[in-house]
Amino acid sequence: MIYSEKEFEIAFLDFQDDNMLKEFWQYFDEYIDELIDLSEPLVLEYFHSDEYRQAILFLGKRLINPLFVMKLINKGQLIGFCSYCIYHNENAKAFLLEIGIDKNLRNKGLGKWFYKQVEFDIKNKGGKFIELTPYPKDKELFWQKLGFCNTGEKDEDGKYIFRLNF
Repeated sequence: MIYSEKEFEIAFLDFQDDNMLKEFWQYFDEYIDELIDLSEPLVLEYFHSDEYRQAILFLGKRLINPLFVMKLINKGQLIGFCSYCIYHNENAKAFLLEIGIDKNLRNKGLGKWFYKQVEFDIKNKGGKFIELTPYPKDKELFWQKLGFCNTGEKDEDGKYIFRLNF
């Protein structure tokens, strides 16, 4: 299935807009509840915590290497998002934190299409490569099909870091 910009609106989260933040956190909570295994209650609790939300707000409002949250909207409804930072002081590395698409819209090519919009934006903002840690582990194949390679390096949680060079 091929998607076009006519079907969707892409917008960025405004960290100053309380209504937009409320909508985002509602969507994020549903996404994270589905993503995180219930056997990891401390991880799930962290993502729902004020501490996590305050960290995200801080990253979104900072002037150097801010967090971007790209929203995917269809008919006025938020149906996906992607959050990332571009670290210009680290060889213009972009780190993709999260990407999510409504579960009813998955496995139809929309995630790949949306990711390509994110990649285009990262390149336009000066990013030279993207790193991420696929989670859950079964998502590694999705990223490999998009050209990402396992670097062999692990993050602080022991997850492998995948990279795509432009």
